[in-house]
Amino acid sequence: MNRKNAVVDLLKFYFACMIVLFHGSQNLGAGIKTFTSARIAVEFFFLVSGYLMAASALRYSDRLAEGGTNVWRLTGDYLRHKLARLTPNVFIAWFVAAAVVIGSEQYHGYELLKKLTSGFFEFTLIKTAGYSDIFAPNGVTWYLSAMLLSMALLFPFLVAKRECFLRWFAPLAAIFLYGYLNVAWSNGLAGSAEWSGITTKGIYRALAALCLGCTCFALGERLRTLEPRPACRVLASLIGVLCFVWVSYVAWAKKNSNYDYVLVVMTALMITVSFSGIGFSGRLSGLAPVSRVSSFLGELSMNLFLSNGYWCHYLPHYLPGFEGKRLFAAYLAVCLINALALMLVSRLLKKAWPAVSVRLRRFVGAGDERST
Repeated sequence: MNRKNAVVDLLKFYFACMIVLFHGSQNLGAGIKTFTSARIAVEFFFLVSGYLMAASALRYSDRLAEGGTNVWRLTGDYLRHKLARLTPNVFIAWFVAAAVVIGSEQYHGYELLKKLTSGFFEFTLIKTAGYSDIFAPNGVTWYLSAMLLSMALLFPFLVAKRECFLRWFAPLAAIFLYGYLNVAWSNGLAGSAEWSGITTKGIYRALAALCLGCTCFALGERLRTLEPRPACRVLASLIGVLCFVWVSYVAWAKKNSNYDYVLVVMTALMITVSFSGIGFSGRLSGLAPVSRVSSFLGELSMNLFLSNGYWCHYLPHYLPGFEGKRLFAAYLAVCLINALALMLVSRLLKKAWPAVSVRLRRFVGAGDERST
């Protein structure tokens, strides 16, 4: 499977922009109307993560079958790999967010130290376990927290019982979990911090969408074995496009609650078609210019996602003379500049890290030698 799927990367950028526009229109007070909801965008990212988790499990299942390791060690390896892909972007974004919030709220002394230390739960990406009501300067990271915690629960069983998980557990779990969300909360998929007595709504959303993403993978693998005629490819592509258009229209024009679950199904169909290559989307990845642009936008999407959650609340404090369309345009520009700077700095740090890690190991080794 080609993970650098041009259509999926473009969709990542599109849905990241949806989140940025929605947060700006809802929180800036600029009077600009864009998307009325962006929760389906978060479900999209969960679904893609579930699809890729299922794809990765094949390699880890093979390692388990070869022996010499166990499912818990493999799960740790997988989670470290996922965290490495987010590092250092998510942590740099947290410090930037903390600086923006502290500069606006004017925390000092004891209150400042209290806020910084209580930010531990968001910084370590565990806040969705029930720590959402403390200092959380970059609130959008709840998605990453819910994703990683849910993967830690699901991945051991996916690796150990892969076929059973993909054929039975994942689709049934998605059905029951989304059903529970539908009954337990009347506001659809909005929100993440609400407590159910066991865990937060964000964890339920992540578990349901990751399982549905695994189901998309199982269906996509079956579709990949087919040799569809051109008419079938046209039909599959048309289904994907229609799902995209309808999901976008509803997110823009209609406030929805229980209809969220219909949009989730449509988004799952769109992802299955895009990844499986049964439509014409796979041909775009073979075009070098398209592949380069889509790869860049796909990487930018996560940085854009990490860069909007604090500016949509605190930019008016830093630009007091801005309002209306001018404030909204400044917000979009600041988010883009923040995202590009975050991506550049993170690239540079990742490039420098191997040399730094070697020096750190030598330093630790030298210290050990002197102590003996």
